[in-house]
Amino acid sequence: MWLACELTLLFGLRLRLMKDLNILVVVPRIVARAGDWYQPPLGLGYISAVLKEAGFSVSHLNLNESDEPTEIQIASFLKKNAVDVAMTGGVTGQYTAVVDVLAPIKAFCNDIVTVVGGGIITSLPKEAMEALELADFGIIGEGEIIIVELLKALTGNADLSEVPGIVYKNKDNVGAIDIASSTGIGTRWTRNDLPLPKVDITKLPYPDYEAIGFSQLSKVAPNILGMSELQTLPIVTSRGCPFACTFCYQPDGQAYRMRELDDVFEEIDYLVEKYQVSYLSLTDELFGARKGRVEEFCERIKPYNIKWTATFRIPQLTPTVVQLLKDANFHTASLGIESMDDTVLKSMQKKITRQQTEDGLRLLHEAGIGIQGVLIFGDPVETKETIQNTLDWWLENTQYDLQLSAIIAYPGTPVYDHAVDKGLIPDPVRHIKEGCPLVKLSDMPQSDYTWMFEQILSLPRRKYPQPLDLYHVHSDFAKATCNWKGKCSNCSADNQWTSVKTFMLEAMTCNACGTRHIAPIPRDFAKRIQAAYDSLSEAYGDISFWGINSYFHSFISEYGSWMKDYYLLDQSEARIGITMRPSGSDKDVEIRHPDNVLKDGKSRCVVVAVPNYYSNIKTFIEETYPGVEKVLSILDLVATGEQIEFPPYAGISANARFVRPDLEGAVLGKA
Repeated sequence: MWLACELTLLFGLRLRLMKDLNILVVVPRIVARAGDWYQPPLGLGYISAVLKEAGFSVSHLNLNESDEPTEIQIASFLKKNAVDVAMTGGVTGQYTAVVDVLAPIKAFCNDIVTVVGGGIITSLPKEAMEALELADFGIIGEGEIIIVELLKALTGNADLSEVPGIVYKNKDNVGAIDIASSTGIGTRWTRNDLPLPKVDITKLPYPDYEAIGFSQLSKVAPNILGMSELQTLPIVTSRGCPFACTFCYQPDGQAYRMRELDDVFEEIDYLVEKYQVSYLSLTDELFGARKGRVEEFCERIKPYNIKWTATFRIPQLTPTVVQLLKDANFHTASLGIESMDDTVLKSMQKKITRQQTEDGLRLLHEAGIGIQGVLIFGDPVETKETIQNTLDWWLENTQYDLQLSAIIAYPGTPVYDHAVDKGLIPDPVRHIKEGCPLVKLSDMPQSDYTWMFEQILSLPRRKYPQPLDLYHVHSDFAKATCNWKGKCSNCSADNQWTSVKTFMLEAMTCNACGTRHIAPIPRDFAKRIQAAYDSLSEAYGDISFWGINSYFHSFISEYGSWMKDYYLLDQSEARIGITMRPSGSDKDVEIRHPDNVLKDGKSRCVVVAVPNYYSNIKTFIEETYPGVEKVLSILDLVATGEQIEFPPYAGISANARFVRPDLEGAVLGKA
């Protein structure tokens, strides 16, 4: 066999000469459907570029460019191409996406060496390697130097303990997994504890854009900011963040390093010329750390006449800086808001106050600059009173379009250590495998905690106004998208919203003034879901819906009267016990933990109600609950076609593209 099956895996491994190695870089599945916009992992692009610069033969496979199952895409690639080493990576919440890459590779040929990098390894190396059973090596921290040294060690049969920043499994112990490390890491450590080499980012080559699918991505209209701009691509101008918020994990650490702006603008020139970029997303952990650098960047970006977005801290947003941003065609500021209660902000080590936040948001809004931020609830010092303080402010300031969420205990963060110390995460490996489910960090009563989540679920979709004279123009059931026409509720401008992603995009933005409006759930979608649900119920009995967010909460509230004999599931212990009442019903339905339903065989069919996480959840269900016979996305129910194994609803076309004659051009009421 011409593949790496000729190799002896790990200790004693002697690969072919470095120049003969065939390296595969795999971008894991991130999107729910091919064609959805996503933030490509630039880290893998940098790794690919560095390997090519070092003389390796590198190929790439982006699993987001096809709707074919991951295992089929990988198997097809391996049948046609020789691969000795396969590399992938992601953050901790993408555990199952990474597993979905590793499993078919090892199934095809167990001797292909698998390497994983990114936050999933760096945040908790030992436990991550235990969770990623099919990973041979993990890269801790920045990988551009480490990966080359690792391959040199493997090809030269050198001592792996001399390679800084790797973690690996000693498979000499039959029946056990012994985690070894070149750094001597333990279970508890911080990202600044390791004597790892810091990458000089001024000397790095540009990312291998094609390795992460820039050509395809540049054709996709992004929806993450509710925009219609094309050719939106990311770029990195700095690494690290000098701050240490308790809930935030940054694998690059607190050592803040900046690229020379001459080099940055050479890359921008390249992106504009090759990909016709009209919108730049600066993905730095913190772009605005140096005022002088921000000023220079603003002056130099003006002639390009392109929109851009970047991350700032609230105290950096002075009137002078905001005016500079406005004059430089700056579109959206990503901000760490988190709370509007000073006690909670202090606990989070935000080093900002409520007053500073209010001043910064006002300046941005008055300048017409978009705001992207989240209010997160559940800090260890959180109480019902602090939650109410933030919610009251949010209800009075919906013009800023801040999202509501709950704090997550990501490995490597102080709140994670807090949860471990309190016994809230008894099994760190399972915590990783479950995608870091929510845990109750504060001492507030459970009733207050349940109330908090009820607010988070029910309030978000209420904040958006409905467009005036809203018309449902077209439905594409295969892609679960709709076209709408309507007038802005603020400025009365005519708008056409195309390819609005149902169950994924909550708001539609006015192209004239930027006001965000609710993205309705069309009646024809609800009817197709009902038809599919009825068929599934007949075939499998009680159906379970997994993952309860504000969008699905709204769907239940508006259209759930026909639903019967079903369960609402969520992995987060924090959401267990929250009740929802379907429209037209006098009965509440309680959210339950999957273990209490699926382990006992109460439900053989699960519909994932959060499409963005479908792949991860599906993998977890298949591994954890063998009694579940079918796992579907709610988008599959909308499609109601050959993609899923039940007959289409009589009277509704099973065609991929279909327009309801009775709805086309019809004015919607308060649906």
